Amino acid sequence: MKIVFSIYIVLIILFSIAYTGNNLELHRIYILCFRFDHLLHVALFIPWAFLGIKMNKNLLLWFFLGILFAAGTEIAHCLIPYRSFDISDLIVNIIGIVLGFGVLIRLKRVTT
Repeated sequence: MKIVFSIYIVLIILFSIAYTGNNLELHRIYILCFRFDHLLHVALFIPWAFLGIKMNKNLLLWFFLGILFAAGTEIAHCLIPYRSFDISDLIVNIIGIVLGFGVLIRLKRVTT
């Protein structure tokens, strides 16, 4: 499971530092009133909770580490010349973490 988590982290970092240029204007595409790039951010961070439970991590600590990682990936955009910090991206990163844990907790209640 650590290999899967490592690949997951690397993919998030690669997506965070990838040059998108002006040709990928995902923020102009909407699905059910939600920006497509925001849906991607949420989807990217939902698995965090499930990977933590699979690696037998303390869920509360794992939750806060997820928030820090989600924030760190967006704050790192300040250091990359062709990327920019966007508070709405930070918010949807955190929403992805929260949703992942919400689904995880709900599934744990159903199975117990």
